[in-house]
Amino acid sequence: MVPNTARIKQRAEPRAGKILLRMQRVGICGTDYHIFDGSQPFSTYLRCIGDELAGEMCQRGRPNCCARISVLAVHADGGMTEHLVIPIGAVIASPHCSTCP
Repeated sequence: MVPNTARIKQRAEPRAGKILLRMQRVGICGTDYHIFDGSQPFSTYLRCIGDELAGEMCQRGRPNCCARISVLAVHADGGMTEHLVIPIGAVIASPHCSTCP
């Protein structure tokens, strides 16, 4: 994969300490532009961009603990996708959600 290109890939399934979101909205920021053009020094390709996002919970993995940093769209896929698996600790429930943990 090279900068300035796009590709469709299979989505991940949630593992321990992760949650599957159905994406509702995603914003484009400067980081996304830098990842897309190849000038973001910490991102690796193939990467789904989009670190400013909102989604609906679909599935939940079992709790776990991880000491490594993982920034959405830089070290892990971002929200410009239909579904996204993220750490459950990164989720902030809406006060309007009746099914949130």
